[in-house]
Amino acid sequence: MAVKMESEVELGFLEEQPSCVSSSVSSQTSSNYFPSKVGGMPVWLDPVHLPTTKQLECLICQKPCLLLLQMYAPLSDHPETYHRSLFVFMCTDPDCHKEKSSLLPFRVLRCNLPRGNPYYPSEEGAESTRDLLPVKDEDSYSLSNPSPLCGLCGCPAPNKCGQCRKVHYCSRYHQLLDWKINHKADCKDFKNGKEIDEVAKASMVSGILLAEYEIVTETEPNYTIPSEEERMAAYENYVSSEQYSKSKLPEEGCKDFEDLKMPKSEDKTFSKFKQRVSIEPDQVIRFQPGGDPLLISGDPSQSPSSVPTCNKCQSPRQFEFQIMPQLLYYLKLDSSPSQSSIDWGTLLVYTCSSNCFSSPGYNEEFLWKQDPPL
Repeated sequence: MAVKMESEVELGFLEEQPSCVSSSVSSQTSSNYFPSKVGGMPVWLDPVHLPTTKQLECLICQKPCLLLLQMYAPLSDHPETYHRSLFVFMCTDPDCHKEKSSLLPFRVLRCNLPRGNPYYPSEEGAESTRDLLPVKDEDSYSLSNPSPLCGLCGCPAPNKCGQCRKVHYCSRYHQLLDWKINHKADCKDFKNGKEIDEVAKASMVSGILLAEYEIVTETEPNYTIPSEEERMAAYENYVSSEQYSKSKLPEEGCKDFEDLKMPKSEDKTFSKFKQRVSIEPDQVIRFQPGGDPLLISGDPSQSPSSVPTCNKCQSPRQFEFQIMPQLLYYLKLDSSPSQSSIDWGTLLVYTCSSNCFSSPGYNEEFLWKQDPPL
């Protein structure tokens, strides 16, 4: 008897639509959409109560992390989550990803906003949490004094260039990096009153940021996972077939048969992962709040069995979505075998089950990394 699929999963796929996702620094606080996207600069849901620089730095090297992805995930059954976005930031130093410690080079943030908020108006009587009147520059909801953002990565920027005092930075690290690639040539002009060319600036920093894609979703197709008995029957039919008798490698078939008779936990888990992903091999996100993640490894040491409670309200955290290894290919993070690269089997994101809103701003959530099987 086949094992039925669990509750519905929303799959995320990437689309190149640069016209829909802007990387302009000045547009980040007057966005007229609520994007789900990979890479580029973050589009902050709450443009005033931004996260601290400490919340966005790598726990291993203390350098600023870059946006890996953000997901717009409103919850209609919570009054405080009429708008809700999740952000995953990542350190791009490959050495931090090879570090064997309890610290990970990822940071996860959640932001909630109620329907009545100072930034985004909504239609009266709207049936959907996504039926929104977009914020436009001429709206009274637009911010006259938005929080400054880093000219390099779009994150909160408490510092600015001491000479021109026009460009803000999240850290000394990004200030020095921008000086080398762009700002050294423009600083004097900015000091003398020249305006910043946002289009040219976005082009200059595009090599620093992760490549930008829109995330589009669709429901995972229904299917069944073959049971061990069905797999055994299929293999025995193959062994007795004429095709098998003509095989040049019967020893390998025997070995596979022995493995099938006594599968290891690791093999079974990875096999299930491959079978399920093969239905839609281009998926980069699996979104299933309150569901169970699709594990890539059965190694008990890699099991997310001790997810900490919410650090704000102490409620248990629940699984929300996972990031698939296919994203590494799109971002070209594993494209050079001769150099250090970033790798993961799957990244599991857990969020507060109460979606607490104890204070405005961005609450930290939890990420668990499973390494790919050897």
